[in-house]
Amino acid sequence: MYFLYLLKRVITKLIYILSQKHYKSMLFSFGNSSHIVFPAEITENKGLSIGNHVIIKSNSWLNCRYLPLTNTPSLVIQDGCYLGRFIHINAFQDVLIEKNVLIADRVHISDATHYYDKLDIPIIKQGAGFVAPVKLLEGCWIGVGAVILPGVTIGKHAIIGANAVVTKSIPDYAVAGGVPAKIIKFRESKSND
Repeated sequence: MYFLYLLKRVITKLIYILSQKHYKSMLFSFGNSSHIVFPAEITENKGLSIGNHVIIKSNSWLNCRYLPLTNTPSLVIQDGCYLGRFIHINAFQDVLIEKNVLIADRVHISDATHYYDKLDIPIIKQGAGFVAPVKLLEGCWIGVGAVILPGVTIGKHAIIGANAVVTKSIPDYAVAGGVPAKIIKFRESKSND
């Protein structure tokens, strides 16, 4: 019994080591001390740039593209970010996650949408495309189950509450929540005077 436990741990560790080496060689860039926890799906390896000390937890789906005309990835995750489990990011052209952003589990972020203009064709057959860039600025926190839609910028050190649907940009230091998300308050500095 103990042997099977040890064997499972060794196999898990081996898969982890091999996957990290794979990502380091295949992604547009993969910073030092960054980790992508297996299993994760990346649709186009060169479409993803990861900075230093980034953690992407298991079962994440990073639907990104490599843009050959500009030689750039469509999804950039800067240093010190944490992306929770079951993250889904659609980065057809321009999703930027700045330094030290915290993203909880089951968050959906997209710069694209499905086309639905033709009434005589099922939506699933109309395709999808880029709408507008998405930016998560330095130090913001996206709560569990939140949805960030195309064209949205989340300000520096802002907080998005759990299960919020963000349809408009949120300013620096704001706390927002709801469907659609609205500003609840602004963060204040707590001094010890």
